Parts: sequence; C-alpha cells; structure tokens
Amino acid sequence: MLRVNPSFKKYIDDLVAAAIVAANAYTDAEVAAAIVTANAYTDAEVAAAIAAYVTLSAYTDEDSDNNVMLKAHAYKAQSDGDVCAKVISSAGEVDLRAYVGLTNDPVGAGIQVQNNFTVTTTYGVDVTFPVAKDEYFELLTTSSNAVNIYWKSHGTLEKPVDFN
Repeated sequence: MLRVNPSFKKYIDDLVAAAIVAANAYTDAEVAAAIVTANAYTDAEVAAAIAAYVTLSAYTDEDSDNNVMLKAHAYKAQSDGDVCAKVISSAGEVDLRAYVGLTNDPVGAGIQVQNNFTVTTTYGVDVTFPVAKDEYFELLTTSSNAVNIYWKSHGTLEKPVDFN
C-alpha cells in the first residue's frame, strides 16, 4: 500500500493541474481555484505543508528516551523519516537486515525491507530505508559488533520510541 503525505499529494495535484491547463486550455486560476475548493486548502496552508515536508531534521542516534538506538530493538516512528544504519566487523562475514511493520514486532509481523551482506569486512555493510509515521522498524545482524543506527525525521526532529 502506498502512503502519501497530504502535502505531497497537493504538490502532485498542482503538477497534474498544470498538465490539465496545458492540455485543455483552462486558466491556471480556474484549476487552482477548483483544487483549493475541492481540498479545502488555502494557498498559505499548502505552502507551509510543502515547506515542512521537504525540510529534514538533523540525524540522531538516540531514541525518545535519549538512549542510543540498538540492534534487535523495535522502534516506533513518531514522524515520517529515514533510517540509516551500519555495522562494521573486523573478521568474518557481516550482514544487516532491516524490517518495517505495523506492530511492535516488525521482524515477526512486518516485512524485510533491506538485507545487505558482505564477505569484505574492511567496510562492513549499511542500509537506508524510509519509515512512515506510526510504523515500527528493527535492525538485526549476525555480527557481535554494534550497529550504528541513525534516524532523520521529515520535518522537525521527533525521535523514535523504543518498544523493548
């Protein structure tokens, strides 16, 4: 299922409106008025929503309790955002698996969204994946080394909640 942020939907509506204007000779004002009326957005609300959506927070490696995020812990996203994680091992094979789901057991009840594996241990492996607000994510590895996990919100930073 594709989830679309309402502000991003409005942005797409505007692109479609421009195409309709070009194809059917409607004026920009006529199409814009119809979209604003249909969606009940004002120009200022649309501009603010788009600005908030495209603004990204700083990365954090902490959860909402200010603890460093850990492998094998389920975290709940408080906003749309992206997870970036890396594990480095000094010997042997390294893997890093990422899961996303709608319950606090993303490994058991969610889906695996990334699975990176390497036999080259000099660099380790990393994963990056999006997470929607209210989804859970978890990272697993067979390595005994720590996983560096970072969160970046779309908009103002809202740290994930640890559910372990």
